[in-house]
Amino acid sequence: MSLMDIPFEQVDEAALQRLVDNQVRESLVIDYKLALPGKSDGAKRECLKDITAVANVGGGDLLFGVGDEDGVAAAVAGVSPGSMDIESQRLASLVRDAIDPRIHGVNIRAVPLASGDHVLHVRVPRSLDAPHMAQLGKHRQFWMRNPSGNHSMSTAEVRNAVMRTENWKERADQWRRRRLELVEDDEAPVRLSPDGALLVHIVPMPSGGPRLNLADQAVQRELRGVTPRFAGGWNYRMTYDGYLVARGLPGSGEENHWYCLWFHDGRVEYGFGGLVRRGADDSYGQIAGPTVEHSIEEAVGGVLGVQAPGAVKAPFIVFV
Repeated sequence: MSLMDIPFEQVDEAALQRLVDNQVRESLVIDYKLALPGKSDGAKRECLKDITAVANVGGGDLLFGVGDEDGVAAAVAGVSPGSMDIESQRLASLVRDAIDPRIHGVNIRAVPLASGDHVLHVRVPRSLDAPHMAQLGKHRQFWMRNPSGNHSMSTAEVRNAVMRTENWKERADQWRRRRLELVEDDEAPVRLSPDGALLVHIVPMPSGGPRLNLADQAVQRELRGVTPRFAGGWNYRMTYDGYLVARGLPGSGEENHWYCLWFHDGRVEYGFGGLVRRGADDSYGQIAGPTVEHSIEEAVGGVLGVQAPGAVKAPFIVFV
């Protein structure tokens, strides 16, 4: 059990208490801290070590105000520093100024408790820029989290982390190029209307977490809700690649204005057709800029709104 499957803003005291009730142990994705980070340089270095270590293995949650016994959640004790806003800003400044390269998308939030105290929840996302170095004064070091704690990264581990990120970006681009070739060869999941097609590919970074369960009917219902405003109606079915939602179905010969294909590994292909509007005599064609912009916004916004486990979460690449 972890908190990573719960949207950040929805983590509450009940979710924290379940960590204690279920005796959830610290892991690669969760770290308990009874007290807030101190203000000395030593305390700041320790905090930076914890945050960069989590970032360098794929992201996770740090919980300041949750006590543990031998790494097992023991109490949602909370902290009461006087001003959680000030503490949140202090921590945000430390993360911004003392980590290189900067970790984009770190969220910090004070979770209120019935006692009046708070747990300071820090969610560190998977990063496209790993590995990240903690740097404070003359101290500069790469850290990595493992099941038993944190350790300083070796030269080989730093090199492997760099290669892993770069290789993923390259593989994502190669996959997208293969998908474009299929569409150009008229082998798209459905036949798009002629005169201008737009393809949006959304490729999340592999997380090692749960895969999108496309066989689950509740998941399918949620995916069917990701449709353009002009959809008017749609069909859906399982395919070899994943779950397809579209106007028309493969092999029907019908021309379609859109489709959305959800792959088993979380990648998404959103296709729009018929974007060129021709004159009465067919002598010219125009692409309406707002139509293209709205199509991209709908595709990306709709996909990111899916909450099912294994759905697209940051970091990800969007190809248009």
